[in-house]
Amino acid sequence: MTTGQTDLTGSWLPWWRELLCQQEYVKAVVLGARKTGKTTFFRALAEQPVNSDPVPHKVVYWPVRRLARRQTAAEVRAALWRVLGVDPDLEQAIEDPEDLYEDMLSAAMKDMGAPIVLVVDDWDGTLEAGGATIPEACYEVLDELCRYVALTQKGFRGGGDRFSLVLLTSLPDGQDLQLFAREVQRPAFERLSGLVCREFNSQFFPHLTTEDALVFLSDGGLTGEDASRVLADCGGWLGLLELAVEAADVEGGWTSEARRRVEEETLPSLLRTSLYPVLARRAATGGGRQSGADYLASRLAADGSDRFGFPRGVDGARFPGIVQGHRLRRYLVVDTENLRMAYDKDVVARPAVYQHERLTTWLPAALRPVIADLSAGDPHAGVPTAEVVLVGRDRDRIAEAVGADLPGLRLFVDAGERLRAKKDGTDDLLLSSWIAQREAETPHTEFLLLSGDQDAPVALRSLVQRLTICTPWEAARVLTENDLPAGWTLRQHCLRGLPRPRHWKDMDEARRARQGVVGAA
Repeated sequence: MTTGQTDLTGSWLPWWRELLCQQEYVKAVVLGARKTGKTTFFRALAEQPVNSDPVPHKVVYWPVRRLARRQTAAEVRAALWRVLGVDPDLEQAIEDPEDLYEDMLSAAMKDMGAPIVLVVDDWDGTLEAGGATIPEACYEVLDELCRYVALTQKGFRGGGDRFSLVLLTSLPDGQDLQLFAREVQRPAFERLSGLVCREFNSQFFPHLTTEDALVFLSDGGLTGEDASRVLADCGGWLGLLELAVEAADVEGGWTSEARRRVEEETLPSLLRTSLYPVLARRAATGGGRQSGADYLASRLAADGSDRFGFPRGVDGARFPGIVQGHRLRRYLVVDTENLRMAYDKDVVARPAVYQHERLTTWLPAALRPVIADLSAGDPHAGVPTAEVVLVGRDRDRIAEAVGADLPGLRLFVDAGERLRAKKDGTDDLLLSSWIAQREAETPHTEFLLLSGDQDAPVALRSLVQRLTICTPWEAARVLTENDLPAGWTLRQHCLRGLPRPRHWKDMDEARRARQGVVGAA
């Protein structure tokens, strides 16, 4: 069981044994990006003799893309019987159509003298460009076969023989089948996809273990510190390790140039080939404005991405180091000075509204839940948690706004530089320049800016691709009356649950008066 000259049995066989032992009849859809070794593994299993140790099953590998010219269900079934080693003419002797699969599969297992696991590859090819090469008749037969297996497991059919069915797919999530089935307008495929989602168990094909990855690298000429660094950077994704071996061969080892070559030149192509097509379509189906690359970056960054079978680091580590640059970074940038000044005078003028608390006591307690809510991600939607960045005039004033112990990066300008500044707006300049610098450094970055100030968004219009402006109350006219750049959104009233300072209320009333709205809120 090899890839090239490398035996990778240790990474995959334990998973396969466990899958076979889970139930008497296996019915599973095996998920995993391209270049993880699925086809290599199951082709090798199919070449093993019947009842050979360590897996006493006969695996039959069936790539159905070869059926492009079969136009009828009878032709597809005949191809199925042949790959199972059964004479197709036996079908004619079966009088009851309901007994067709039970009798033919029983004959196949009797001839082989072992339980059969049929592994179907390329069956989801209709989702790809040019996927029309998979004939409708193929999906009709697969639908019949899947229904037979499902009924057998439930005890409604057969039961004396053990026939199992495994479907291979490069989809990262089993539910993608139903998500895209309607798009391709293939009735039999849509029917089959619904059945697979309801009845079949999803199994993730494993990446390589540390031991097998090191053996693979050694066979590719990488040993010692070079192999260790490759493993840390690339994890157990076979396709990524292959790229690393190729780059190291060209550069004379796993040098900084070899790593750059993979990260910037060849890894993006691998991601597009193995994960991007499905995820790009998933983003489009969701109706969002994200590009496929953005959606891929957000999925790679999401806390719940395990269920998508994305590449991981060695021995379960979250992500390979080299993939980090392709993940989405999210930052929540809080303009603490702007929020602090909004309440500074109001707490003094209306102490009863704030239960007579001091600003430095009331404001941190009020703002911290808002910051936590804005920074929280949604792993099911592919939205990672945002890193919190707190911007203010100095460390003490930031603490007065949000507390001294709130986790997050604190940005402020030292007193000497502030004194030298011609205009006291150095914290606003620092906020804008920090966001612009992060945008330039990282290809996939999203910013949320919590501020009632219009200056920073105006300064960043041509510099930042993804920005959500979170205003405490209603946004300034310059934001609401002008088109926001593509990729920008506006989220107003983020402090809706807090007392509204009088100057904010006055500004809202003036805006409504200008717009001809009677009865300000």
